[in-house]
Amino acid sequence: MMVGITGASGFVGAAVMKRMLSNGHFVRVLSRKPSLYFPKEVEVYYGDLSNNESTLDHFVSGCDVLIHCAAEIHNTHLMHLVHVVGTKMLLDACTRYTAKDNKIHWIQLSSVGVYGSANDKSQKMIISEDSTPNPIGVYETTKFESDQLIQKCHSSNFSYTILRPSNIIGKEMTNKSFWQLCFAIKKNLYFHIGGPEAISNYIHIDDVTGVILKCIFSPAAINQIFNISSDFPMQDFVKEISLCISVNIPKLRVPLTLMRLFLFIFEGRIKMPISTARVNALVNKTRYPIDKLHKLLEYNLTKPMPFGAVDIISSNQDLMKYSKNESSL
Repeated sequence: MMVGITGASGFVGAAVMKRMLSNGHFVRVLSRKPSLYFPKEVEVYYGDLSNNESTLDHFVSGCDVLIHCAAEIHNTHLMHLVHVVGTKMLLDACTRYTAKDNKIHWIQLSSVGVYGSANDKSQKMIISEDSTPNPIGVYETTKFESDQLIQKCHSSNFSYTILRPSNIIGKEMTNKSFWQLCFAIKKNLYFHIGGPEAISNYIHIDDVTGVILKCIFSPAAINQIFNISSDFPMQDFVKEISLCISVNIPKLRVPLTLMRLFLFIFEGRIKMPISTARVNALVNKTRYPIDKLHKLLEYNLTKPMPFGAVDIISSNQDLMKYSKNESSL
């Protein structure tokens, strides 16, 4: 089977590429940078999602499955171009390809962020695939627009699966927030905020790629949306990390109202290892059940939390050597 992958130079895309190769698929990738190295077994097409129609046609031609991992996570000015314009260009290439009686299945890497969040981040929420999206922020909004474009692409030869993972973690992840949490725990800088009901929302990269494999072969995945998350109580998550790195389990708990007041007075005025965004994440009470994933795809997580997190920490102790200035609660 020929599998085309966008964003294969990123954390998720690279993991998807390796998983596809290890499972015996033929793999081709779309890359903007000729200098990047890819395994010799991979076909590389050089071009830009947003402005190279000819390259996209060649890239799509012959693909049985297209896994769209390309994303812009830092530069808000480029998010619409990558997520919306880029998706539209790639869909147009798929439309031209399927018009010649070829079939293709599109697997989209989206985000649970498209559902938005409660105005009060400490409010309990249960988000399912049937929940109404309410994206907040440029990344989330443009990701949702990308999802909508795919859902509107009607063709008997075109099918899709949209996957919405929570915070993806893995050995090769570039996002430092998970390691900053570990570092704060290791240096006894971590303290709980608010009540004990907070939930951590993480998913191991191996389960993301595992679900993708299921979506390639399962008819039940056609034209469906699946949330992917391994929710776990935050205080227990922190406890397991503490035990893994052999430090005292944090006991201090600061009232949320007091922390909000502190940030209201000092945030932006002095340098601190804590922020409103980080507090919102630590007091989050949102859950993303994966009942649909279990029922339709019969997929069971291979590295659920907290064991998935412990697995990463155990094999990456050197990555916790951040300076004190990089620590964050």
